[in-house]
Amino acid sequence: MGMFRGIFYCAGFALVCAWAVVWILERKEKKYGQEAASFTDAFPAGAAVLVFVFLSALSLLFKNLRAAALYGLALTAALLLFIWRKEAGYRARAKNKIKNPTP
Repeated sequence: MGMFRGIFYCAGFALVCAWAVVWILERKEKKYGQEAASFTDAFPAGAAVLVFVFLSALSLLFKNLRAAALYGLALTAALLLFIWRKEAGYRARAKNKIKNPTP
């Protein structure tokens, strides 16, 4: 039973990470109207994140629970940093676009 919980945890964690990557990449178009970053453009990045996070978390989970927990925290921090940096870049470009409109 514990093995299935670990697999479901890793799958859920990987899905959340992949969703967050796709969400922030799509946000560029949806909220700020910058370039066309549709779901089909963001899907390959989300798929790569999904596979990488699932396999790496799963391999750590069965080797060492503490290492898996620290890895999950590190991935979450990296994901939050990625989202924060992307959002800041989107906002900066939006402000620049308002100040310097192109004809």
